Amino acid sequence: MSVLEESFKLVDSNAIDASKPKLVPLPRSVANELTILALLVPFAVSDLCAQAHHEVFATDASLSLGAICSAEVDIPVAQAFWRVSRSKGAYTRLLTPFESLAKRLGTFEELGESHRPAPDRP
Repeated sequence: MSVLEESFKLVDSNAIDASKPKLVPLPRSVANELTILALLVPFAVSDLCAQAHHEVFATDASLSLGAICSAEVDIPVAQAFWRVSRSKGAYTRLLTPFESLAKRLGTFEELGESHRPAPDRP
């Protein structure tokens, strides 16, 4: 309810007459508050303390199709995965476009970290 500061000031409750309804223009500040409230509604009806699922899932995509796999784990393990897996692929080095093309053509060779080109340090 703290979002609705301007909305509560829109109409003076002492000036309301049920027998004479009036059309009141909606100021932009009130419309903004109602928009924010509409965006927050899913949080109001969501159970944010729901238990973690007893399965963990991994997905992958390739040039031809995608894959999904799952494994049953204990709830504490699933919670640990949830805490550290907020962003997808954050800890995975993806192939460069050149390496991806070479792999599809069958000429890809895995190079060690020392052979990877790197920018010169200033």
